[in-house]
Amino acid sequence: MAICSDIFSKEFSDIIVNYSTVVGGIAAGLWVLFRFGIFREGYPKIEHDIDIAVHGEDKAGILVELETTMNNKGQTRHEVHDFKFSLFYLTADDQFKPGCDEMNCQVKFNPLRKKQSWIPKKWESTFVEPGVCQRYSYITTVPKEARYLLLISRFDYSDDESGFHTAQRVWNLDDLRKK
Repeated sequence: MAICSDIFSKEFSDIIVNYSTVVGGIAAGLWVLFRFGIFREGYPKIEHDIDIAVHGEDKAGILVELETTMNNKGQTRHEVHDFKFSLFYLTADDQFKPGCDEMNCQVKFNPLRKKQSWIPKKWESTFVEPGVCQRYSYITTVPKEARYLLLISRFDYSDDESGFHTAQRVWNLDDLRKK
C-alpha cells in the first residue's frame, strides 16, 4: 500500500508542478501584455505644456519669453524630434474670424513665427529622461499693437506608433503685462 501511496504522491506532485508552471507562464504573459502592450510601459509618457511671460517693452515691440515644458512620467527616455512652435497674434483692430479647415475652423490669427525650432539647429534633437521635467525657452519680440498671442508647440515621438504631440494656448497681453 505504501508503494501506491508514493506513486500517487509523485504523480500528484508532478501534476501540481506542471499546473503551476502553466499558470505562472500565463500570468507572466498577461503581465507583459498589460505592462508593455496596454499600459505602454516601453514608451515615454509625456506631459507637454506651454507658457508666455512678458519681460518689457520698447518703441519697437514687446519682449516675450515663450516656454515649453516636457514632463516624462514614463520609464523610458523620450527622444524629441521635429520640436517646433508657431506664434501668432491679433491686434485690437482684428476681428475674430474663423480660419480654414486645416486649423479646425478656429479663430484665424496673424502669423509671427511659423515652425520655428525650440532648439538650435545643430542639436538636431533633444531628450527627456524618465522622471525629469525639462524646460525650453525662446526669447523674441512681438509687435507693440499685438493684443492676443497664440502659441502652438509640436514634437514628434521617435517611435512610429505614437505619432506627434501638440500643445496650444491663447494669452491676452494686457493680462500678461500685469503679472
